[in-house]
Amino acid sequence: MSMLVDDADGPGLRSLELMAIETIKRGPTRKVRGRHGVIFEEEDWVSSKAKREGTQPLGKKARRVPYRLQPLKQSSLSPDEVRAILRGADDLINSGGRSMLAKILKGSRDKKLLEMKLDENPAYGYYSNLTLAEVTSRIDRVIIDGYLEVTYNYRLPVLLFTEAGWEIERETYAEELLHKLRDLIPHGDYSFVQELKDRNRQMILLLLEKIEATGDQRFVPLLEAWADIEYKKVKTAINRVIATLRQ
Repeated sequence: MSMLVDDADGPGLRSLELMAIETIKRGPTRKVRGRHGVIFEEEDWVSSKAKREGTQPLGKKARRVPYRLQPLKQSSLSPDEVRAILRGADDLINSGGRSMLAKILKGSRDKKLLEMKLDENPAYGYYSNLTLAEVTSRIDRVIIDGYLEVTYNYRLPVLLFTEAGWEIERETYAEELLHKLRDLIPHGDYSFVQELKDRNRQMILLLLEKIEATGDQRFVPLLEAWADIEYKKVKTAINRVIATLRQ
């Protein structure tokens, strides 16, 4: 199934299917971190400086959509703001740009946003009292401060976490999942654990540390259901947490 990509400052949308074809044609790739830590590949021949400035070489068949950062002038945002912007960006990593992120944070009723169910993002409407331009300036501040970066997926600029940004988002998302799993305990329906498989291992291990730190034995049946569907290394970590909680 194709995913639609918001093209930041340019017109229209482009399917990732077509982008993947063009990327394969271009040759060498490198691994990058995507949504919830899932690993993607991106073109390796574009310099980091060029990516930040939006000045990558243009292909013969299609020109890349340019972008220009206009960050908030203050040197930094509050930690809560940074976390909210990164949480909003998580659903767009390697597939969406700054303008769609601004719409999420603004709480826009944009048709494409709603079709993609991005209104379900926890950061949706965080900046409902600001204009889109004001929201975008805060996103650009986060990029300048080194928590997000802009790269190209075919011709469109899209967002990626930097290591510093992913470290913050990993903590935020692990905490979010902890509360989600705790809410499942009274109902006995643990099917949600299927969604945890293939997530970033560092984030999953952090989540397990948080569960272990609760000392709450009520997590055990859920953890057993989770262990049944996991790969060996994560399953071993889950069983270790189960053993600790049973003590």
